[in-house]
Amino acid sequence: MAGLGIFISILGLGLLIFVHEAGHFLAGKALKLKVTEFFIGLPIGKPLIKFTRGETTYGIKPVLFGGYVKFPEFLSLSEAEVETVEPGSPAEAAGLKKGDLITKINDKDAKHWLDVFNLLKAMPNEKLKVGIVRQEQEQELDVSMGERDGHGWFGAGPAATDDLTIEELPRTMEGLKTWRKGLIIAAGPVMNIILAAVLITGALLVGFQEPTTTIGQVIKGGPAAVIGIKAGDKIISINGRPITKWQNVTSVIRHNAGREIAIRVARDGRLLFFKPQLRARSTQGLLGIATKLVRQPRGPVQAVKEGTFFIYQASRTILGFMTKLVTHPKAVVGQLRSPIGVVQETAPIAQRDLLEYIITLAGISVAIGIFNFLPLPPLDGGRIFISAVEFIMRRPMAKESLAFINVAGLSLLLVLMTYVITADIFRLAAPGGG
Repeated sequence: MAGLGIFISILGLGLLIFVHEAGHFLAGKALKLKVTEFFIGLPIGKPLIKFTRGETTYGIKPVLFGGYVKFPEFLSLSEAEVETVEPGSPAEAAGLKKGDLITKINDKDAKHWLDVFNLLKAMPNEKLKVGIVRQEQEQELDVSMGERDGHGWFGAGPAATDDLTIEELPRTMEGLKTWRKGLIIAAGPVMNIILAAVLITGALLVGFQEPTTTIGQVIKGGPAAVIGIKAGDKIISINGRPITKWQNVTSVIRHNAGREIAIRVARDGRLLFFKPQLRARSTQGLLGIATKLVRQPRGPVQAVKEGTFFIYQASRTILGFMTKLVTHPKAVVGQLRSPIGVVQETAPIAQRDLLEYIITLAGISVAIGIFNFLPLPPLDGGRIFISAVEFIMRRPMAKESLAFINVAGLSLLLVLMTYVITADIFRLAAPGGG
């Protein structure tokens, strides 16, 4: 594989990942979600460039592949165990400590952090009693609530990826309504499908090199060359049947091995007639000609129409493959590719024809989008599934159940990815595999 092809292929995969993360980012910003980081590149090493706008830090990481977005999130809301206490907050002033379990607020049960949030947000500047369990002993604390943005300010929170307090719940994934959360999660794979549509439509507007009925090359010593057919001849008919597509030419030749055919061509304004004897190559005929490729751009309407059909066809193919992966895994698992395998197979295409590579990249983008909708944690579809279950239950999923589901899903993906990566490495290491 040539170096340029490898570079373009890796760059293309990075683009697909970045666009996916950008989808989550843009949807999160649109729905007022708290976003702390959005970077180009993998989350490895110190940033090459970074700057902060509002509460979000933007920048570029050293490994310029893809990108990532960071939404602070609560790790578990299933019980009201205190993990963070904001300095100077009412919670700290009342003596609340890390590890305390909140059980009551003014004699109302607080079974989990959602209860705590709903009870406290409506109590700005009020005095209240908070029941806790500390080291297996029940206690009661007097709390003088504060106020922030017109709501009650308590200043304590559950375990989180950042130092979040419960007041920030509405601006986290856990605090959003199910449909809003679903939009943000789905925005990543949807952006991959949108990117595919943009790529294919743009390529159609430029135009592909497509076969014509004009002969582009005549193979020396072949039946066509021997009888006098030349490059530049336009095939009008074969065996008396009009020819409008190059596929018609190849079909006739393929099915007439060893036979004589009648070809009428146009050359310099004249009609010429030839009767070559086709050679037999295996079970197929051979005339010894190749088509002339001509770039054929589409108009905007036709490009959009064909681009939409491409997305539809690609989606059907990918969904069919995924169905077989479940019903007949042995038959299709060998067709799976890791990023290593994708680069190995797409780099020669990128080296040979950039537009052809763009089409291939569009197909990969559709595949990434659809794959991420699978209801398997930690994929986006798995997160949507968990959100739907919590919506039906009307409460957060227990952290033990959540941990089990995530570990099971991640383990399955790791096993599959390990198998695919290993197979790709062996394929690459095999003679001629690179």
